Formats: sequence, structure tokens, C-alpha cells
Amino acid sequence: MSQTGPTPYVPMSMHLAPPSGLPEEWRRVYQLFADQVSVIDAFHSDPDAHRLPVESLSSWFDGLQTIRGWAGGLLPALHGRAQRTWCAGAAIDRAVSRFCSTLHTVVLFLTHPLPVTRGGEPLGAEEQGTSSRTKLGEQRRVDWAPLMAELACAVTTECGVYLGLSKEGPVTVVPPEISASDRADPPAGGPEGGCRVRYGENVVEVEGRIYAVIEFIWRREFVQFDDLKSAVNEDAQDGTVHTWISRANLTLAPLNLPWRLEADGVNRMVRKSYR
Repeated sequence: MSQTGPTPYVPMSMHLAPPSGLPEEWRRVYQLFADQVSVIDAFHSDPDAHRLPVESLSSWFDGLQTIRGWAGGLLPALHGRAQRTWCAGAAIDRAVSRFCSTLHTVVLFLTHPLPVTRGGEPLGAEEQGTSSRTKLGEQRRVDWAPLMAELACAVTTECGVYLGLSKEGPVTVVPPEISASDRADPPAGGPEGGCRVRYGENVVEVEGRIYAVIEFIWRREFVQFDDLKSAVNEDAQDGTVHTWISRANLTLAPLNLPWRLEADGVNRMVRKSYR
């Protein structure tokens, strides 16, 4: 009867290096994902990094966004042609997106505090950013090793596929030649009028007021309660805003969005919470 021991510890630095023997194009695929993880791993190497001054946090965010911008065309290039790598990359991208969203929220609170009061006293920027700083620190618990290990297995399995990626600069893909009859515009995403919201190939019908809520916040990371009330053109109580957000989430559920809406009654704002 065979016995399996504990999984040996592998330093993160080894996960961040591309597997040996990959074609140059596939080395770049691996490196663009690994570079994002490397930045986050370096950030969390300091257990108190979430308490850094806003200028430092902003620099970390800008650096990571630059790398993400370079990798922006990577997942579409993999989808359908290297599906295992696409799945592994999408899992990493979701985790990176959650980190970026939390880090960005901290920076926004500290640089543009909301006119919020508690007990009649205004809340300062640091007080408003406390919960987001805590959430940022808790993301140190993310274990990147399994995600990177799966990515390594995926690229070594599928590296025989030619992707046609640009050799330098932001990722672009050289599309294959197709006939005019085969061409189709990609599906639109977001509110599209007539109280309909589309994401990919899925469409939902939305009641008028909730449609206005979704339309206002769709391209924003967060909105203040008062701004949302103005957009909906209704002088409502804060409790009503919570109801709107609950109904919006229920309505959007069939679309399988990468985020859901979250109402923060303390800071009187609605934000996107990434899954």
C-alpha cells in the first residue's frame, strides 16, 4: 500500500520563473501572469504593507496596473485555443483583480475622502480607509502557489499551439484570416437601452428604477449614496438604496458577472465587490 507524504514546499521564486523548454511566445505568456503575482507577493512580503502611506500605495497600484495593461489582450488570445492555460490564467486574473480593487479603494479613500460623519463628527481619510486597509492586509492569505503550479502545467501541455502574440509591448494578437461571412462583432457588455443589460451572450430585462441604478454604476468602481439617488432622480432613504442594490444583484445574477454590488451604510457608498 503506497503512502504519500506532505507536498514539498516550493519557494514562490521558483513558481515565478517560466518552466524550462518553452517556446519564446509561451515564455511570455507565463511571464505576464507571473509578473503580476510577483508584484503582489513583493507587496505582501512586508506584513505591514497595507499601512503604508497613500503615496506608496498609489505607486504600487500604478506599477501593477502597467503590467496588467501589457497583459490585457492575453486571455482573449488564449480562449478557445489553449483552454487549460486560459482557465489557469483567468483564475490568476480574478485574484489579481480582487487585490487591485481593494488597493484602489484604499487609495481613493485616502486621497478623496467622502463627506461622511459619525455621531455628528466628520470622519477623516484614515478613519474611512481603515476597513479597506484591513481587507488589503487580509489578502496576504491568498496562496498563489497552486495557481502558479496549474499555470505551469497548462503552458507545458499547450505550448505547441501558435498564438500569434506580439513579441514586445502590450499583447496584441494577429487574427487568422477568415471570410467576410464568418466575421461577427463581439457581444456588447452593459446596459444597452430598453431596460436591458447584456454581458457576453446573456441578456436580462431590468425594471426601470433598478436599470437606472445599474446604468449609473456600471463603469464606476464606487458611487456615493447621494449621487446614486440623484441619478435615479429620487429623494429616498438610505435603506431604500440597500433595497435597490439587493434587487440589482438578484437581477444581474444570471449574467455571471465577475463582481456584485455592495452597499456600505457606514460610509454611505456602493462599491463593486469582486468575486
